[in-house]
Amino acid sequence: MIRLTFLLVLTSLLSLQGFAQIDTERGHCGTHDEPLDRLKANIAYAKANPLQSRMTTWIPIRFHLIGETDGTNAVSTNNVLDMITSINVDFAPHNMQFFLDDTGGDVFDFTFSDQLYNETQNFQNFRISQKASNAITVYIPNNATPPGGTGNGVTLGYYSPRGDFLVFKKSEVNSNSATASHEIGHFLSLPHPFRGWDCATWTNTTNDEGFVTSPVTNTIANFCGFSAQIELVSRGSDGNCATAGDLFCDTQADYGVGFGWRNCNYTGGVQDATGTPLDPDENNFMGYFIGCNPYEFTPEQVAAMNADYLSVRRSFLRQTSPTSTEPVTERVSVISPADGGTTPFSNQATIDWEPVPNAEFYFVEVGDRRSLQSNNLIFDDVVASTSLTLNDLEGGEEYYYRIRPFSQASFGDRGSTMSFITGSVSGVSSQPEAVTSMTLFPNPTSIGGASTLKIDAAESGEITIVVRDLTGRVLATTKERVITGDNVIDMRNSVPSVKGTYTLSVSNAKGLSSKRFTVF
Repeated sequence: MIRLTFLLVLTSLLSLQGFAQIDTERGHCGTHDEPLDRLKANIAYAKANPLQSRMTTWIPIRFHLIGETDGTNAVSTNNVLDMITSINVDFAPHNMQFFLDDTGGDVFDFTFSDQLYNETQNFQNFRISQKASNAITVYIPNNATPPGGTGNGVTLGYYSPRGDFLVFKKSEVNSNSATASHEIGHFLSLPHPFRGWDCATWTNTTNDEGFVTSPVTNTIANFCGFSAQIELVSRGSDGNCATAGDLFCDTQADYGVGFGWRNCNYTGGVQDATGTPLDPDENNFMGYFIGCNPYEFTPEQVAAMNADYLSVRRSFLRQTSPTSTEPVTERVSVISPADGGTTPFSNQATIDWEPVPNAEFYFVEVGDRRSLQSNNLIFDDVVASTSLTLNDLEGGEEYYYRIRPFSQASFGDRGSTMSFITGSVSGVSSQPEAVTSMTLFPNPTSIGGASTLKIDAAESGEITIVVRDLTGRVLATTKERVITGDNVIDMRNSVPSVKGTYTLSVSNAKGLSSKRFTVF
């Protein structure tokens, strides 16, 4: 599998103690290390309990997609599904696989906030409050700048030991970036092989800040505000690989020389204190050499990750399992409308398709251009049914769509793009809005917390308020009377008691209005 990757460099802020990755073309940030107690415990456990051949370990993961306040620009679900497919390819040799947590009946969380989307403020507390209780949590905003960080937009991703979550930059979410597997390695306790050198940039044999010359005679590296013992190249009795650098003896000594190196054969000549030239692992997932596919984890790294998964700290990852691990291999077979066919009505179309074996969900995209880019979509969402009705279409127009079947553990493919043309007869009445405007706040809201619905009604009368999950199942129904103008309704008793994303609808004799909201 040929995959591109970015040359990355670690960063973290003291307030976050987080691992981060930076595109070297655009910036370099300092590092503050996390304590090694957890890694040392994992290494000790792995040595005392050698890995045996075993069945696949399934690890739940929860993606929180962040868009702008107007409800647009969240990362494409297709890209997320492509990325988790890629992660599973990377971890398959080690019998570790990841599946989508579906707590609350849906497989993705959404938040729409300009500030969160652009990562310009300290959102540590928000992330912690939104974190899944039984899965690895991954937040995907437009930018991944850590709280307190500078150079907005340059960080590709990071792991926060304090919050115990991951953040990926939106543009990194695809099938062609190794960022995700690298960060999951951090989540499961792995440091970089060049631990201690994260803030050192080499030019030939001399650090560009003049701190170090080659051979490196220092015993301690202290470039980022923390100290780390410098690892020797030797793996013999005179070596120190078990106590220096990343503490692994099957990863080679690396002083951060991959940062800025432009190929996969290091010949820079940097020497350790004994005068031995470095021979780093250019294709290790936790290193920074660019384009050295296929990347790999070493046996000691794998053992440490498994020990971390089995630790008390990670017990929350062992509470759930996927409904099925059978693969989703078939594409969707559409019943109607026929590809390129004409629908009966001008302003409505219903797409029906056959169930796909082992599929639990379907990601549907509909747009007015074949490219199906985010800026031309009229619908993009996950549904659990095999039918979708679209309203408020234009007569005589061609619309394009594709349907991706997937499950918690198998993620299908995007399938072929199909089309239909709307007819000229307006046989279906478009649903008018029930109220002039409606706002639910706060959104996201918390379980048991205050929740208020503000409605601007064009006329007085009775309304029906319905809360549904994303499968359409009705969870709560209430009736209220409103007056013309502003109305405030307490929704505390209607907020679901399970984290997830839901739909709130208001209906009356005039029509229907709806809004999506998130419970954390």
